[in-house]
Amino acid sequence: MGLQSRAHEAGVAMVPAGGFDVVPSDCLARRLHNALPDASELELAVRIDGGVSPGTARSAVRSLSSGGYARVDGELRKARLGAKRMRVDFGDGEHPVASVPLADLVTAYHSTGIGNISTYAALPGGLSEIIGMLSPITGLLGSWPARALLDLAGSLLPGPGELSRQGSGGAIWGRVRSPDGRCATATVSTPNAYELTADAVVAAVGWLRRGRVAPGSHTPSAAFGVDFLRHLDGVVTSEMRLS
Repeated sequence: MGLQSRAHEAGVAMVPAGGFDVVPSDCLARRLHNALPDASELELAVRIDGGVSPGTARSAVRSLSSGGYARVDGELRKARLGAKRMRVDFGDGEHPVASVPLADLVTAYHSTGIGNISTYAALPGGLSEIIGMLSPITGLLGSWPARALLDLAGSLLPGPGELSRQGSGGAIWGRVRSPDGRCATATVSTPNAYELTADAVVAAVGWLRRGRVAPGSHTPSAAFGVDFLRHLDGVVTSEMRLS
């Protein structure tokens, strides 16, 4: 029995993902799909400013050690890390991004039903341009000596302080494409990822406690709707661009 069935049988509403990853991107994906219901492709890119915590750094490295993934014809398939690169406009000019596996490969598929999904990230220090060169050695990052060393290095990171969090933000870019070539594109800008996460989790708990979500396991947009972002401080969604 899957998580959805167990939660529904128990009469419990669950939203497994509740922070920067993946609340704004999931709501954006569903909004784009609503604008172009026959979309067959979805692309999402994220940018996080202001540095990361030790826990985030360790999680990212362990995720990358498994290599790349993409959603193809409804299935999760292995893909070369950084195989796709492009420049996207998050609303403040173009930035280079590279394909990396993000949770949206799972959540956005359940939220929209779109079978072909690629996820990207804007990486610091020009890594977006060279990450594909690291693909042959990503498996080594999963070995226990490498993991121990990387965990130690990650634990030494100071993480973003209060001033850094207040002076930085995040952004998500999304685009859907229909089989006939029509596209819908939009962006979301947010406060710092950690500030957004705290705000989103508290808001989500409030919705769940008030019984606003049906029993079962849900993605954020399925549980709270695409307008959930309006209830979060400092989140701005751009106008939809159709082409």
